Amino acid sequence: MYPYSVSGYDPNNSRFSPCSHRLISRVLDIIAEGKRRQCFISTVPSYCGNRVREPGEECDCGFSADICSDRCCYPRLLTDADRDANRSAAGCARRADTQCRSETDCQLRSTCNGSSSTCPPPAHKPNMTECQKGSKVCIAGLCQASVCVKTGLIDCALTSNDTQVSGVEAFPCWGA
Repeated sequence: MYPYSVSGYDPNNSRFSPCSHRLISRVLDIIAEGKRRQCFISTVPSYCGNRVREPGEECDCGFSADICSDRCCYPRLLTDADRDANRSAAGCARRADTQCRSETDCQLRSTCNGSSSTCPPPAHKPNMTECQKGSKVCIAGLCQASVCVKTGLIDCALTSNDTQVSGVEAFPCWGA
């Protein structure tokens, strides 16, 4: 055989050398005798840490914690903190009971459930929960309505200079 690529049109390109014949024949004889059963069976190797979920992996967020952006999946290299928190932690496996989203004005925190490698959506706080320092209220998990909606009044526009009246906070609503 040549140590480099050839065009394929030269004489003897479609023939094996005597040395190759002997080596190939030995392998085929071993297979025919039933000593090796896994030869010529394609396998799909999986590699934990390549950011591709392959057979045998629950998830694959990368090689180390600094590149793993998925809070509900362990990277290939586990940190000491991961091992301390969970003795059964394994690379490319799902986390459970790990906070993956912080609480906001209108949403509760989310925690990994161990059955999915993605962070579950957070539960919404009740509608009319005050947010944005009491100037708005939550509707369907978003801080989007004026606090006036909560009191049944109409929102009015105040400038930043109008918010303090004689040292008392001005109420930005008026009656209907």
